[in-house]
Amino acid sequence: MAPDAGTRGVIETLPGSLPMSVVPDDVNPELVAVSCISGLHSLTDADFIGDALWKDLYALTGLPRTFSTAKAIETAWNDVSSIHKPFDFTFTPGTAEVVRKTPKLSWVEGRFTFSTKSCPASFCSGMVSLVPDGGDTWKIWILRTILERLEGHPDVDVPNPQTPIINWEANEFDCLVVGAGQCGLSTAGRLQSLGVNYLLIDKNDNIGDNWLLRYDSMKLHTVRAYAHLPFERTFPGDSYPELLSKYDLAKCYKLWADKFGINVWLSSQLVSGSWDKYQKKWNLVLRRRDGETRILVRHLVLATGAGGQTPVVPTFPGRENFRGLVLHSADYKSASQWKGKSAVVVGSANTAHDVCDDMVEAGLSSVTMVQRGQTFILPFEYYQQGAMTRYNDTFPTNLADRIEYTTPLSIVNKMVTSRFNDMMSQDTERLDALERVGFRVKRCGNPLSTLYEEGGR
Repeated sequence: MAPDAGTRGVIETLPGSLPMSVVPDDVNPELVAVSCISGLHSLTDADFIGDALWKDLYALTGLPRTFSTAKAIETAWNDVSSIHKPFDFTFTPGTAEVVRKTPKLSWVEGRFTFSTKSCPASFCSGMVSLVPDGGDTWKIWILRTILERLEGHPDVDVPNPQTPIINWEANEFDCLVVGAGQCGLSTAGRLQSLGVNYLLIDKNDNIGDNWLLRYDSMKLHTVRAYAHLPFERTFPGDSYPELLSKYDLAKCYKLWADKFGINVWLSSQLVSGSWDKYQKKWNLVLRRRDGETRILVRHLVLATGAGGQTPVVPTFPGRENFRGLVLHSADYKSASQWKGKSAVVVGSANTAHDVCDDMVEAGLSSVTMVQRGQTFILPFEYYQQGAMTRYNDTFPTNLADRIEYTTPLSIVNKMVTSRFNDMMSQDTERLDALERVGFRVKRCGNPLSTLYEEGGR
């Protein structure tokens, strides 16, 4: 449930803070990073600042987990180390740097690798962020650890292209992935790298239809590099605009699936399923054009989107008296056939603005947007300025992902919110202009909470 206006969402209560630290100009970041990394085999709470954070992605806990406070990290680190026995902590040359976010916020960062003696043994990577603690002493602010690969198994970052054999008679797989969008295709590609016998299914007739079936003017509102699929830069900057259209997405997703030989059954839906506790497998029913079939899988991945796929249309008293056309945005394609007509768009977020813009361009005589409450505004150039520091045409996407997904959410939230509100405070005319024409603006806000907890409202 979204937090009520005036209350704090969960994200704002997460532990962690931005240390007000200044790294001296003459510091050698490599010496600082190497000194810390060499001591990771025997960490104590004295190595961390009081409200330090440790984010682990499967390396030592088997889960995406975040630990907070020096004492809790020491306890957790020692507990998992006794089981997985991490060793050979090695600084990655050339990765140490001083990060300066503001005149009063800077730290030293460095990357490292290590191995474990768990069963199976594993190869892992990590990052450490260090702040000065007086004199020549440095302490860990953020520690991150990432599982890279298991001993004896392939690397998920190395593609394993093949010629798919569409065997409609096959009925047993190691893994079924439901949904051939960005997440489903990426998961299938990684499973293929590992040599897993998988099947990807999608209810649509073509890869990319999850985008093509949307309204004609649809474009992403995120930077182009966010849309890359594994193993390559799917949307090179010399061929595609920064804001990708639905046609760009559909075209390149299909090309990518063909290039790497993704094993996919299209026009196929998961109808039902049950867990067989004796075989320890999922017994699933799929519906295809020629009828239903059963398959057995050990693992099931649902990559069907973040929600909102089922249209919700409110009911209004007297609705039956209205003789005009009423449709949900899920059914909207374009406004080209409505020239000269009047229209009302209920809502004031991204899709509503896209539809209103379509209608104005199509020559409707009147276009009215109905806004229930204040709307949070995030100018694209503000978002772009932060996102493109790593998601661009030169920075390795797989490294950008590792940094993005191991930065604790509380830290991302504090950095993004501070930067956003500072920028908006210097750009008041943009918001004033919206309010002068009657648009209600939420002038200060929390971008992450708006996205993750309020669903964009």
